[in-house]
Amino acid sequence: MLHQASRFEKICWLIVLISLAIFLVFKCGGAQRRATVTQGAGAQALIAKTVASMPASGPTLPRAVIPPGTNRYYFAATAMDNAGSESDYSTEVMFTNTARTSALTLAWDKSPGTNVITNYNVFWGRASRTYTNKQACGLSLTKTVQLVPPPLTNSVVTVTTTGATNLVWASSLKGPWTKLGVTNWTGTNIAGPRFFRAMKAGSKVLIAGRLL
Repeated sequence: MLHQASRFEKICWLIVLISLAIFLVFKCGGAQRRATVTQGAGAQALIAKTVASMPASGPTLPRAVIPPGTNRYYFAATAMDNAGSESDYSTEVMFTNTARTSALTLAWDKSPGTNVITNYNVFWGRASRTYTNKQACGLSLTKTVQLVPPPLTNSVVTVTTTGATNLVWASSLKGPWTKLGVTNWTGTNIAGPRFFRAMKAGSKVLIAGRLL
């Protein structure tokens, strides 16, 4: 009986352990499922909130389109008589440079005064009654002014040495070398390759270029 009871007890304990394992498996799985459901619900709530905050018809467009800024120039003229007196400014004229005009021709009426006019002056600038440019026109009643400076086209090269030695130059490193007879040399719009060196050993040659 004791042997049979011991076997019976073992079977009971085995059943209890199996039940406990099944219970733990289901409990952990349920917790994981609940966590997944909770996370999904939060994500759904976030998506719903984001969608609700978006405009139904897409992004909001600006109500007005502001055109890009334009360059405005203001002009006035004066007259000078033979006594050297200068008149007041004429009526101001404004020009809006929408086409990026680089030069503009102005015209004005002859001075109605009785004094002998010797010169007309044209003034212009970017602000009304604030003129930063002046150009003498003589007795002409028209003048073309350059609103935008012409592009620089001439290149200037200056060659100097660190010591008081004469410079020589050649169109090739193989020569022949020609003496310049100076320690500083400047050339404009040099055609073709040109190499420079100092006649004294150890002297350095410095070359600087700019547009004119």
